[in-house]
Amino acid sequence: MFITVVTLYQLIEGYNNNFIGLYVGWLLAYLNSVVAIWIIMRTFNAEYNKFMKLIFSSMIIRLFIMTFLILAGILWLKFEISYFVFTVFGFYIVYLIFEILFLNKKIVNI
Repeated sequence: MFITVVTLYQLIEGYNNNFIGLYVGWLLAYLNSVVAIWIIMRTFNAEYNKFMKLIFSSMIIRLFIMTFLILAGILWLKFEISYFVFTVFGFYIVYLIFEILFLNKKIVNI
């Protein structure tokens, strides 16, 4: 849906290089969420302490990777800061809510 809206806007208003930051920001948040869901599914049947260690360690590792990728996008790739950062954090929060709901649903179904 997001990609469709941004693409239609670009077609109507003309191509703007700043919108690349929107695409890449969405992609980073999406891939972060996919990796999180994959880790939850792979470690869900482990014992509780191991599960929590793996989940929290993956959160820290993903946070550092996301921070590095955000800085790389701003400093090296020269994305427009406002478009890029707000898109990453906005979608990060939305996908984090989906992760929590997914994890809650998995725990309730036990």
